[in-house]
Amino acid sequence: MHLPQEILTRIAFHCTTSTRANLLTASHATQAAVEEVAWDSTFQLKSSTIPKFLSLYQGHRIRLLRKIVFTFDFPELRPPGYVEYMVYPDTDDEDEGPYEPIPCRETASELKAKDEIFTDQISQLFNALKILKERELDAGNQSVERTLSIITPAQNIHGHICEHRRFSSWNLHLLTPDSLPQLSSIRTLIIGEDASFWTYMFESQSACERPIDPCVVFQLVGKMPCLETLDVRYLYEGLQYPYEAEVNRHHSRVWEGPRRDGRVDAAEVMGRLGGGARGALKNMVVRFGSVDAWLSLDQGIAMPDLCSPFTYDPLSAALRIYSQNLVTLEIQGVVDQTLFWPVQEDGGSIPFWPRLKSLKVTFHSGTPSGRWYFQGLQGQGMNSRGFKIEEKHYPPMEPHDGDEEWDDESGRYENSSPNMFRTKPIDEEVERLLGAFAKALDVMPVLESAELFTFLHFESGDEDNVKLLGQEGGRVPKMEISPWDIVCRWGVRYVAGGSNARLEWQVGRWRPSRDLEKLFCRVVPEKQWVYL
Repeated sequence: MHLPQEILTRIAFHCTTSTRANLLTASHATQAAVEEVAWDSTFQLKSSTIPKFLSLYQGHRIRLLRKIVFTFDFPELRPPGYVEYMVYPDTDDEDEGPYEPIPCRETASELKAKDEIFTDQISQLFNALKILKERELDAGNQSVERTLSIITPAQNIHGHICEHRRFSSWNLHLLTPDSLPQLSSIRTLIIGEDASFWTYMFESQSACERPIDPCVVFQLVGKMPCLETLDVRYLYEGLQYPYEAEVNRHHSRVWEGPRRDGRVDAAEVMGRLGGGARGALKNMVVRFGSVDAWLSLDQGIAMPDLCSPFTYDPLSAALRIYSQNLVTLEIQGVVDQTLFWPVQEDGGSIPFWPRLKSLKVTFHSGTPSGRWYFQGLQGQGMNSRGFKIEEKHYPPMEPHDGDEEWDDESGRYENSSPNMFRTKPIDEEVERLLGAFAKALDVMPVLESAELFTFLHFESGDEDNVKLLGQEGGRVPKMEISPWDIVCRWGVRYVAGGSNARLEWQVGRWRPSRDLEKLFCRVVPEKQWVYL
């Protein structure tokens, strides 16, 4: 008697582990039943294990696969001739032969080689998933919805490696994105699931992250026509950490040129995809930077102009256009008002989000142009302007004067000296952003909730003398590292509800101008506003 496969699966579900082991070898039908209930639906994949992966997933097993976590096989950073515990060249140990260190700077050929490795492994991944899909179709099986998680590439470190290499500002690029096959089975794409922000430069001694360029995200999305959810946990858009020691600031410098180029390239890719996520994409989360990093800065130093030669931020404008068919949207990064509404120079049409139900934007207190949304209590930094990015704002690709001296001094100090004084809004900048947000709310007909906020860091040597500007209710204790380093949430939140809709202001003693009030009154009557 042959039992239906569904009955065998139910039997296997109630069996003990030892009984299941016996059933695995009883017949193909009982093997399939056991694997149906006990098979791990997630596969940890590397390019080196792709042959095993394709050998394993055939027949009934194909439909058991729900999630692929892809980790890159990047070559180690290891000096030539180095073996573990070998000593550095300047050692005084006469019993141990020294090794030759790797040169300080990454060359253009090295960067190209890394891009080639990255491109090759992404191609292998996509081709393997394409084969899996074809097997599924050949077997006549119903299509399975799958999640693809791409782990941030990293290189393991062995021996003494110059900090210039550990803190590379060059991101990884896809050299031939158009050659990738279409993947119709991927419904969710996660990038940076393992992401972590290292507060100090030596916390991660054993590995060096190689973040992908922002444009790669949207190049991959363009190859997934049935993608419903894009979840980018962290894109490593860097900001300079305020180390006290000059040598640490030197080595950990976030070079402005590659940062600007990555934003512009991402905007161009989104534009080429057709001016909007008009396919199956419903949900998008993109976190360009870390809030933890935002709260430890020197807000007195000049910031780069990431917009020039434009008068607006191309990345914000591209995200506005790209997002207009989404249901949920979360953005965390350095953005300007064109995220919500076009400016004249942008030349964009009036936006419309017909399906958007949930919107969350966490904005950095600095603007893409290098200006700031906030100033000091006495107006300090109110007139700060961004500096133009030139050739000198790209990392050198050849030996540079002083490299050896910097290398000799590295790794000695890790104390930081944040200078977080910008807690008072600059009306012109803040109202421009809030005004665009208000206009956007008016063209989101099914919106249920929306919030636009940032985090402000109030510093003082005495907890009792911290001037919170009326923002006591906005404190976020879980983000505070000491009683005198206070973090407050600043922004506005909209909650739909017809006649019960409300607008929650968490802005301390600051108040919007009459012109800004009029814009928000078109969305929620002023009597339904709440100042928290």
